[in-house]
Amino acid sequence: MTKEMHLIAFHTDSHHALAGRFAASLKDPDISLEMVHLPTSGSGGGSFRSESWRNAVVMKIQKVTEWIKNHPDEILVCSDVDIQFFRPIRPVIEGLFQDRNLDIAFQAEHSGRSRPYNAGFIAMRCGLRSLALYEAMRDADISSHVLVDQDWINGNIDKFPIRHSHLPHSFWAWSHGSGTLTKDIVLHHANCTVGKDSLVEKVVQLDHVRDIVLNGG
Repeated sequence: MTKEMHLIAFHTDSHHALAGRFAASLKDPDISLEMVHLPTSGSGGGSFRSESWRNAVVMKIQKVTEWIKNHPDEILVCSDVDIQFFRPIRPVIEGLFQDRNLDIAFQAEHSGRSRPYNAGFIAMRCGLRSLALYEAMRDADISSHVLVDQDWINGNIDKFPIRHSHLPHSFWAWSHGSGTLTKDIVLHHANCTVGKDSLVEKVVQLDHVRDIVLNGG
């Protein structure tokens, strides 16, 4: 597969401090990276589960929908910025999408289970099936869901003809459980933090996992 792969990383003011760290850790110089700051409206300053965060997620879905529409058959990766990379992602994602029966792949929320999906890291083939999913999500009242796009995706994706799967365990998240962390992970998603100390907890978590992966803890 030689088509361009594009990575869009979204963040609000509350996670701006993580954006530079995210970009610096990327191990794929041949991936086109776009960092998107989502302006916040409403209360909460863009912090997780706040009104402004929900509004920002709605804007994110609008952006992704337009990108899918304008880049048919390209591979798009959508990511939060509370993520750090340890190995290149492109070879793994390209390998998955050699299967022409796959349209979209999500990070798993829990270890050892494909569902529910985590909406913080998604790879997709831009096409009619991906577009139909995102147009429906864009037009739905997703802000009423606790986890907004993640809840909507898990509750509705099986209603669409889109062919979906989960990314390998090496696309690791804190929600997988610390006992499942191995030194060969491709990336780490610092999820499972909430509240006023969420950013501090994410930084501590990022440093802790980095030390384990690179230095054995």
